Amino acid sequence: TVSVMKEAAEDRSWRVRLTFAKHFDLFCAAFGPEITEGHLMAPFIQLLKDNEQEVRKEAVRVIEACLQIKTPLTPAQLTTHILPQFPSLAIDPAQPVRAALAQLLGPMAKALGRE
Repeated sequence: TVSVMKEAAEDRSWRVRLTFAKHFDLFCAAFGPEITEGHLMAPFIQLLKDNEQEVRKEAVRVIEACLQIKTPLTPAQLTTHILPQFPSLAIDPAQPVRAALAQLLGPMAKALGRE
């Protein structure tokens, strides 16, 4: 259920949060855009700010997969929730997080179009 997903995203164990981050695209596909927007997006954004660099890196990496599912994240969701996190991720102290962000820029630009 959605409450279990939210609890996993906020779990004390970084490995549980890492697993949630790695599979966020599957959760988006399973729950649909409305539930993702209303219940899962806020915990996911917190994973982009997580203390563990592995969690942050996987959260950034999974965004590209979220753009390729049957009902992908909408441009509105991207600009409202995901894009505002980019400045802090761009200066992240962990190089793997910055590298994952760099790989995401092309697919994000394609998903957002010429706006």
